[in-house]
Amino acid sequence: MENQNTKKIPIIIVNVVIIAAILIFVVIYSRIASRDSYQRQIENFVNTTVTMEQVTENYLEGEQKVCDVWARYIKSSAMTMEEAAEYIRASHVLADTSAHLVSLDTLTGLSTRPKQGTSDDYAVSYERINVLDCMNLTDDIGKSINITRAYTNPMNGEQSLAFCNTVTLYDTEKNSSETAVLLRVIPISELEKKWVFPQTELVNAALSMIDADGDYILKGYSFKNSSFFEFYKSYNKSDPGSVDQLFKKNHFYNRICHNA
Repeated sequence: MENQNTKKIPIIIVNVVIIAAILIFVVIYSRIASRDSYQRQIENFVNTTVTMEQVTENYLEGEQKVCDVWARYIKSSAMTMEEAAEYIRASHVLADTSAHLVSLDTLTGLSTRPKQGTSDDYAVSYERINVLDCMNLTDDIGKSINITRAYTNPMNGEQSLAFCNTVTLYDTEKNSSETAVLLRVIPISELEKKWVFPQTELVNAALSMIDADGDYILKGYSFKNSSFFEFYKSYNKSDPGSVDQLFKKNHFYNRICHNA
């Protein structure tokens, strides 16, 4: 009997070693599979974000080109502000978009859509809207994307952004030329419909778009605070110096009002 028990000990040891090896293999394999799956999710998210960046860039370029075409025609035709507004008004296709022609001297001008609640009031003022003071409009038409930060459209109160160009208009009262800004105004709500993550794989993903100062152009539902930089500071422990250095490295940081 004692000999039989002695013979069983090596078998038991071998079985224990086999079971332990199997358990170790399962644990290691699970960790590797989990790590690979996590890495694939990261790569998929990055690829999706890069694709959306390219789509967004193409969209911005397309909208800017519409503004470029208007501006080039207006500059070559020696139009008055009224004539330019009428020309753009006749070329509108989308009901939710509009254009504003604003004199740089007075910050007032004309809209191609009437003020909300009226049918014939086309006067528009940017005197209390600080979006033109930071615009860099020195590039030739067609050379860059000139986009404002998000602001309130003075004609209807909607949060909007605008693609811009400078144009030269003829002032009949002064019998001279004046410089104005042409703004192609698009509601933020229209942009939110176009830029969404694929819901099959990234169900809980939220999309935000920021300008050079970190202010939200499009604000995802999970993004808090008044700007993305403030949001980042709230949820990441770091000293102010390193945070400022990180933001300055961001390629948007040094391209104020000049996003592409």
